[in-house]
Amino acid sequence: MAEYDPNKQYKWEESDEFVMNGNQFGLMLNAFRNYLAKPDAQEVMLIMKAEAEMTKLLKEGVEAGVVRELEPAASPDVQQKPPAKKSAVRKPSLVKK
Repeated sequence: MAEYDPNKQYKWEESDEFVMNGNQFGLMLNAFRNYLAKPDAQEVMLIMKAEAEMTKLLKEGVEAGVVRELEPAASPDVQQKPPAKKSAVRKPSLVKK
C-alpha cells in the first residue's frame, strides 16, 4: 500500500468516490456556511452572479451579430500607445525680490 505524503500532489479519476461520515459532512457544511455568511464572501458571490449575467448578455450579442470578434491586430492589448508628448508648458521661474 502507498504511503501518504502531504508534500506531494495527488490525482484521481472523476468517477472515484470518497465517503464522508456525518461528522466530516457537518464540519465541511458548517465551514462553508460560516465562510459564505461573511460580507466579503457575499460580495464575491454577487460579483460572480453579475459576471455571469454580463457573459450571458455578451453571448446573446455575439449570437445576434451585434457583438463582433476583434481581429488580433486590432486588439487593445496588442496596440501600442503613441509616445507621450513633452509638455509645451513652461514652468515659471522663481524671482527673488
